[in-house]
Amino acid sequence: MSRFSIERMLLFFLVVNGLLAVLFGLYNIYLISSLENLPKEQIPSVISQLNVINYLVVVGVPVGLVITYFVIYRTFIVRMESLNEKLSLISKGDYSLELEDCQGILGMVVHNINNVVDKSRHLLKTIKLNVSALGNAADELKKSQSYVLSELRNIQYNSNSVSSAAEELTATSHSIVDNCRRTLDRTIELSKYSEIGISNATKLKNQINEISESIILLNKNISDFIKRYEQIEKFTVTINDIADQTNLLALNAAIEAARAGESGRGFAVVADEVRKLSLKTTDSTKEIKTVISGLNAEMRQIGKIISENVSKIDAGVEVTGETIENFEYMNNHIKEIVELVDNVLRSMEEENLAVSDISQNITGVSQKLEGLLHSSEEFVRAGDSLKSISNEMGDELKEINVGKSDELISWSKEIETGIKKFDDQHKELVRLLNKFYAAINEGRSKIVLGEILNELANYTVYHFQSEEDAFRLFNFPEKDEHTRIHKDLVNQVLKIIKDFESGKDVVSVNLLQFLKEWVVKHIMGDDMKYAKYFKETGANIR
Repeated sequence: MSRFSIERMLLFFLVVNGLLAVLFGLYNIYLISSLENLPKEQIPSVISQLNVINYLVVVGVPVGLVITYFVIYRTFIVRMESLNEKLSLISKGDYSLELEDCQGILGMVVHNINNVVDKSRHLLKTIKLNVSALGNAADELKKSQSYVLSELRNIQYNSNSVSSAAEELTATSHSIVDNCRRTLDRTIELSKYSEIGISNATKLKNQINEISESIILLNKNISDFIKRYEQIEKFTVTINDIADQTNLLALNAAIEAARAGESGRGFAVVADEVRKLSLKTTDSTKEIKTVISGLNAEMRQIGKIISENVSKIDAGVEVTGETIENFEYMNNHIKEIVELVDNVLRSMEEENLAVSDISQNITGVSQKLEGLLHSSEEFVRAGDSLKSISNEMGDELKEINVGKSDELISWSKEIETGIKKFDDQHKELVRLLNKFYAAINEGRSKIVLGEILNELANYTVYHFQSEEDAFRLFNFPEKDEHTRIHKDLVNQVLKIIKDFESGKDVVSVNLLQFLKEWVVKHIMGDDMKYAKYFKETGANIR
């Protein structure tokens, strides 16, 4: 029967019954209206026809209606009851049922209901998955917020400690600033005294130099005196020699006067006086020589002492020069210290301002931390509520049967490359994805999900390596581009695993959709290119 045969048959029965009733009615009216014009002998015949027609109408119409009802009941009401029974099961949560196709308008209704059920089934699968993901997200949210709450409390404790430390640091900084100021004042004062010391030492050096020059001049004069004394001593020797000679001459004259007798007596007296004078001269010369020798010795001793003092004065001048240099060196360093202390003082004053700002900011942070702590506690409670809602939704969804839900991807000929080795590997990838999907639906732990993801990543690397070996072996023209695509896909999967393990990403429909498209689109798009090439070149891949 065609798609609309049932409806046409029902319509046919209804139209026939209606037409028959109308025709019989019109014919009855015609016969009744014609009785007046008929002969009496024909009236019984006409009445007999009317009776037959009325009988046919009375019997035929109900029979037609009964037949129509029977057809409607068999073709429509029975199926409606079956449809109602299945819809009742669907309304109770059994979306695994699929209504049997039928013909006609009812068939269109069934088809549309099946579409609605199919979409509802898909939607419920998605909702189940999202509820599971919501539960995982709620757990992660609670863990994260609990960790954040704990860290915020630690931060609050530390901020309070830092605030106290900042206050102590502020007090210490003020004390350091005061000490720096006192040190600066003392250092400036020391610098002034150092400059005075340099000035006094310079004056002392100049005076010592003057004394040294005077002593050197005195030493020279003493040397000159010693030389003069030596000359005088020589003169005394000469005088002594003259006196001795005079004494000898006087003695000779006395002897000669004695020989002359009375005539030489006066000459003898003179000679005697001359001899006496000569003796006195000799004695005086000896005394002078003794005095000069003593003076000469004393002057030499004085010269020696002066020479020694000149050396000491020279050493003193040198020491004074070094002292001046040390004073100047010390003064330069004192000036540097003054500059450094001044810089330290300025830095400490700036640091004081910064510490004050920090202390104020820490106080503000502490106040804001109170709000954050309150918000985090609210988040933890919200996570508990979210988990509770997720559990309630999960319990409700457990009562709903959506049929097969353990497969994210169903293997089909559309994703077959025709190369057995790679198709087998693709099937393994599909199996791992479905395993991951089933584990999510079963509410498996994050550790289990992570192990499956790692298994998927490792097998992906192995599969891509197998393909790339074949590319090189059979000189696939697009091997470089395909290898680059492999590398990008592996990096994407590794990033997913990293984000999943770090808690940055949780299992969601978007993640599953990405994994599904990653496998299916890559096979149906990129892999079909090398499949065509290998088939055309007759490559034997094992």
